[in-house]
Amino acid sequence: MALRALEHFNVQPLLDDGTIDRTRSISIEATSALRAGEAALGRPLALEGRSARAVVWRLTEAFVALSVTLYEPETIARPAP
Repeated sequence: MALRALEHFNVQPLLDDGTIDRTRSISIEATSALRAGEAALGRPLALEGRSARAVVWRLTEAFVALSVTLYEPETIARPAP
């Protein structure tokens, strides 16, 4: 199994109203945008959901900015056995 190389990401947390927290920007190296967001915020995040928590940016080799929005993980109530 090949290990993924670390890439540089910039994580911008989102406020409760969904706007970018302009007072905080975290630079971090990780293997993926999801891992970068989780490490920067110190909690689990998801690629889909209702409550956006962070925008993660990465600059490609061609200097094109790519962004991914990360969300609060949805908790699904499971019936008791």
